[in-house]
This record gives sequence, C-alpha cells and structure tokens, in this order.
Amino acid sequence: MQSHKIIGLLLCLIAMASMVNASILASTSIDKKSLATNEIGILTIKLLNDSDTEVKNIIIRVQADNQIRFIIEGQEETLLAKVIESIPAGEGKEIQIKIKSVSSQKETANIYVYYGQENPLKYANVTMVETKELPVNINSSMQKKNLNQKDTLLISFKLTNNSIGALTKASAEILAPTGFESVAAPLYAESVAQNASIEKNFEIIAPLDTTGEQTIILAYGFFDANGPHYFEKQFKTSFQQPNYTLIIALGLIVLITAIYLYIKKDKGTNIKGTSWKK
Repeated sequence: MQSHKIIGLLLCLIAMASMVNASILASTSIDKKSLATNEIGILTIKLLNDSDTEVKNIIIRVQADNQIRFIIEGQEETLLAKVIESIPAGEGKEIQIKIKSVSSQKETANIYVYYGQENPLKYANVTMVETKELPVNINSSMQKKNLNQKDTLLISFKLTNNSIGALTKASAEILAPTGFESVAAPLYAESVAQNASIEKNFEIIAPLDTTGEQTIILAYGFFDANGPHYFEKQFKTSFQQPNYTLIIALGLIVLITAIYLYIKKDKGTNIKGTSWKK
C-alpha cells in the first residue's frame, strides 16, 4: 500500500513537471550545417509560451563545446546569459545570437541552451553543427609600426581557392574601432578561379589618444557551390600613451644641462694659459 502511494506521488510529480515544462517550449537552429575556422553563423532560439497565462523572468544560459564562441558586443565569449522579462500567453520570443567556430579539430560541436525561471535551470535544448575546413586557404597577419609619428597597423590578407570550382563575390575589409582611419579600400573580386589567389595589404591609423587593448577585425567572405560564407578574424593589440610629464621633465633636464655647459664653456674663454706667466 505504501509503495502504491510512493508511485502515485512520483507520477504526480512527473505530471506537474511536464505541465511546467509545457508552459515554455524551446527550439534552436543554426543557419549553417557546418562552420569552418573563423566562420560566422547565426543561432536562433525560439521560445513559445504554451500556456494560458503570462510567464515572466525566463532565464536563458547558452554554452557550447570548445570549438564555438558567442560574439557579444564584438567580443568572443564562451557563455551567454540572458533574462526574458515576459512572454504573454500563447505568444513567442525569438533570439538570434552570432556564433563563431574557432577550431575544426573535432568534426562536430554541440550548443546547449538551458532555460527556466529559477536556478538551477531545469530544462535544456541542444543543437549540433559540423566544424570542418573549406578548400580555401587564408593567410593573414598584423604588424604594428610607428609611421610618421602615428601608430599604424599593417594587416596582410591572401585568399587562395583550392576548391574544384570558382569562388564568386569574394571580399575582405577591416572593421576597426571608432576613430581609426582605414587607408586602403576594401578588397573585392567578382570571381576567383580554381588555384587562383587574391590578396591585399590594409593600413589602419590609430587616433593619437588611443589607449588600452583594441580589437581589429579582418572580415572576409565569398560564395561557393553551397552558398555564402562569412568570416571574422580578430587581432588584438595594446596602445599606451606617452608619459608627457616624464618627457617634459627629461626635456628640462636636457635644457638645463645644455645651459650649464654653455655657461661653463663661455667662462672658460677668459682663462689665460701658462704662457703669460713670468
């Protein structure tokens, strides 16, 4: 008899959990079947309130395997957390998240979406994306130099098409923080034949008052037989403003030293040599 009560209680708990789970239904999808290194995709999360009442404060936490990063305000993150304030009864909410593949060492990567109204989050949804390279070789690098008294970033880019068909609408450009000046125009090629290459050197001048770590993005893309591909490679570099107080102090020391040596030399011209002594 006691066992029947326990089983009945468990069934009630399962039923209650199912009812709560049914109030918010979640589904996820990615706009691409596979991602190459540095390739960008869009993760779409759809939430549906399948109940007769409004649901408030839905917590969402998104994580993924090591090959995937989430692009949040231009930065690559391994975790995304968000709170949906409210979803009315019978309505839905759609969230789109920019994702990026940073490695193709494993063939697939899982993206996990956890959700609920309180921690620990009780419900989860998982979607998978392939991570594999395309038959396109990319060589790029960045150097920072001081040219004409200005901090200048030199970024080289070369794309080689190793696929069996042509690439179309290939392009590359630099996305830099506000105030940075891009000297070179974006690269564009209507077609890149098999085994052919396109390349360009970009020059970006930093504002004089730039400080701290800055992120420069090399954005490039093309179309192949499977459609469009868009990539972003990040270069991070630090800037440090000169210590003007120290420069002024050193300048004053040099000036005082120069004046002292000049006065000493001037006095020395009035000293007579030993030849006049009697």
